Amino acid sequence: DECFLPMTSTTNLNYNLVNNDDWYDVINSTVDYKEEIVQADLGFIFRHPTAVLYVSESDMVLVGSRIGVISISTVDYSFTILNFNGLKEEFVRDIKSYNEELYILTDDNLYKSSDSGVSWIKEELPELSGKFFQLVQFRGFFVISTDNGIYHKELIKGHWERVLSHTEVRLLHSDRYLVAIKNGADIYYSTNIVDWVFAGRLTNGGVTNTVDDFLGTIRVNSVKSYNDILLLATDKGLRFDNSTFYTEFAATSLIDVEGDFSESSGIEFNDIDVKSDEYVGGTSEGYYYVYNGSSYTKTTTELSSIQKIIYVGDDIWAFGYDMLKVSSLDYAIKISFAVPF
Repeated sequence: DECFLPMTSTTNLNYNLVNNDDWYDVINSTVDYKEEIVQADLGFIFRHPTAVLYVSESDMVLVGSRIGVISISTVDYSFTILNFNGLKEEFVRDIKSYNEELYILTDDNLYKSSDSGVSWIKEELPELSGKFFQLVQFRGFFVISTDNGIYHKELIKGHWERVLSHTEVRLLHSDRYLVAIKNGADIYYSTNIVDWVFAGRLTNGGVTNTVDDFLGTIRVNSVKSYNDILLLATDKGLRFDNSTFYTEFAATSLIDVEGDFSESSGIEFNDIDVKSDEYVGGTSEGYYYVYNGSSYTKTTTELSSIQKIIYVGDDIWAFGYDMLKVSSLDYAIKISFAVPF
């Protein structure tokens, strides 16, 4: 039967919210019910950015996390989940672009796209073992750091070979030399991938010549090239190497971003990025410093911490947990999904 209520009259509707089954059949209802408890994945939970890459030709920024990758539009800041592996949960360690190809490195796999991220294939890595950390190219070779050494292979052919065996190398940087940072503080460099020189251990008292001279290590979180030096984002301030990491007399200098060396050494920098003669460093307190070639500018954000920071055109994008702050916007953007993953 159909029942119509006149729209001109006032109608009060009363609802009884049921929290047990005592009511059942009390009013001789013909409606039956079934109680069902469902546990399901509520969606892609973006908790912590682990890698970022600006893909200018596609107007997007790829952001890795502990369970996958999202793509953020640089036009309208919309974001989508990137299906690079069948939407399987994987800890993303690195995202790189080389020779118009995109690469995503996870704990256990390497994926490649030759069409700006539209389609992806999984690279076969039969000789590699351990947990992967970073991918770089250096003088015609692919290089991957792992928790049991560094593996390298020619770009076109060949097979993977291991160096620095039984050594956990989380950070790799390629420039004129290849730099590896073991256990966050021990610095090695190589000119040919095969032969490695121990440059020293980064400590509160400087860079020591031997591992035994332990003065309390400084953890390196990120490495970038700036002109002819290396910039280091560390848990004891922003530092540079004075072009010494490739010598037998490795050293670092603290950059006085605050005009007070004591204060500057107490700042934890999580990430850095470089654009021409300018660079930016993001801190664990949610603010960042920009060096314009002559002075430093400190900018506060709504973020509780900045884990990753990157230049996107004329903007600076800072990522902290599930939040994004774009320098040209007056507000922060929450990264949240409500779709199955």
